[in-house]
Amino acid sequence: MKKIFFLSIAVMVCVMNAGAEPVLNVFKIKAENADEKIVANVNNAIYGFLSENREYKITDCRSFASPEAENVPRADFSFYGTLSNSTDELQLDLVLKSTGSGTTRLLSRNYANVNLILLESKTLLQQLLNLSYELPSVAAVKGAGASETVSSGVPGTWSGESDIKSIKLLQNGRGVIIFNSGVSISVDYVVQNGTVEITQKGAITERQFPNVPVELVAEVLKKAVPLTWKLKLNETTLSGVRIETAVTVASGQISSIKNETHDVTWKKLR
Repeated sequence: MKKIFFLSIAVMVCVMNAGAEPVLNVFKIKAENADEKIVANVNNAIYGFLSENREYKITDCRSFASPEAENVPRADFSFYGTLSNSTDELQLDLVLKSTGSGTTRLLSRNYANVNLILLESKTLLQQLLNLSYELPSVAAVKGAGASETVSSGVPGTWSGESDIKSIKLLQNGRGVIIFNSGVSISVDYVVQNGTVEITQKGAITERQFPNVPVELVAEVLKKAVPLTWKLKLNETTLSGVRIETAVTVASGQISSIKNETHDVTWKKLR
């Protein structure tokens, strides 16, 4: 089961827009009933990914016990987390906290093994550190992992859109969509009141906008919304709408960025 919590980010955004890149103190991920070697591997991977981020000035504070410890360097934000063993799963909690306002962003996810954490942690960090990215609400994400919300007819392999090569929806409320262009996205889905809502998870990338010149794509990524489908299940078909950001480029300049809705129908292959 996956849980993601979102708390107000308005104050955080103001800090980011204030000028120079903000300072981020990075503390170690702590173990709670989890194997120390596994936690060490996760710590190394996460710090490596954070070091690649160019939106923050990273300070290594992994030698400190916590953000409240004495002599911790001054910073705009603190990053920390925990990795715990819950029944047969590993639960990863990541926190980004504004040291000025105390405003907090939290991502919490459960994984079957450490390899899945290492595969997805970079995407999680991109979501957490991008203050313009609105994390899904608690209620919506709880449904993604709850067995009572997953219709028995939804998991499987689907097809039906001209630009999509493969659609695979899993039993656990997750899935993968592969486009003809080679781009693949991970998705979460929930089933509520007969409607299947499928939402792209992870960062939106420039490869999703091949018609946009490289020098303009950063502007698009700031305004783009995750791909979303709202579909009704009818035996072996899913029909409804696809919501996506459409970009028009003219004379080497962006003339419009807007969200469009298209009617779609998926057919179940197996």
